[in-house]
Amino acid sequence: MAFNKYRLTSAGKSVEISAGLFSSLQFYATENTVAEVTAAGYFNEGRKSLYKNMLILADCDIDGTPAVALLRVINVPDSGNVTVAIQDLTAAP
Repeated sequence: MAFNKYRLTSAGKSVEISAGLFSSLQFYATENTVAEVTAAGYFNEGRKSLYKNMLILADCDIDGTPAVALLRVINVPDSGNVTVAIQDLTAAP
């Protein structure tokens, strides 16, 4: 199954860290697995709604073996693949 832009919603107001630098959290629910959601290009159809370093709380494979992943948007090029990475919350800063 492909990305569904209507399942990507804001989890609250963006926070401006400094001029032009924002942090925000989005929520996304899907029947796709974590592996599918983290594949390069999965979020291409959502390109207009995404920006670098945005966080996405992804509720994955909700009709199978549910899993949750916190994703960080790594790159949103004008063309080419949007990339995300799993944000490891257990790693030391």
